[in-house]
Amino acid sequence: MTQVSPARVAAGTVAVVLVSIVLAHLYQGVSSLSGLQPWQAAASINTVLAAALLLTLPRADLRRLVSRVPLWVYLPAVVIVLGSIILSLATAYFWPPAEVSDRSVPWAFVLWIPIVEEVVFRAGFGSVLRSRLGNFCGAWLSAVLFALVHAAPTISNLTAGQLGLPLGPFLLALACEALMIKSGRILPVVLLHAACNLTVFIFSQLDSRWLKWLGLLYL
Repeated sequence: MTQVSPARVAAGTVAVVLVSIVLAHLYQGVSSLSGLQPWQAAASINTVLAAALLLTLPRADLRRLVSRVPLWVYLPAVVIVLGSIILSLATAYFWPPAEVSDRSVPWAFVLWIPIVEEVVFRAGFGSVLRSRLGNFCGAWLSAVLFALVHAAPTISNLTAGQLGLPLGPFLLALACEALMIKSGRILPVVLLHAACNLTVFIFSQLDSRWLKWLGLLYL
């Protein structure tokens, strides 16, 4: 494990908080000016950031980021999707729900958002944090940043005491960081993120009670 000075970790923590506040205000500003829903505004900003990052990356780094990896690296995403299907089918069959959910899930959460968020937060901010603070501290702070951004830490929310660290985004980011460190590639990480988001659709269609049972992960 790389030894990092407490001062550098403290500086990284402050930077993460400041970046999360800036991003929260960007998301809010775009949402207010455009009339987009908050998640759409955030996805739009992240799309611009992801495109800028990919366009400015050296070609060698870009090739390495998208080069092939062993098939086992995709196993976490497969396990999550198959596991959620098996669990929801089993509970629906042996313990039928009293009502059927009508919850709809925009497919952008599976097909668009995982791509741009992983490029921005894993290949972008995460890469910078890991290079300066080592894999452990860098991955941890990258996950904190990802979770904080999902809590909308605007100045008004902070002054009102409305600040949290959503468990689901934090754990997802930690898992994606670990896979990014292990594989060094972006596609397995994107698929893991997409698989986790896909569970919302799977559970809503097959047995929505899982969305309540795992409620802390979907806040």
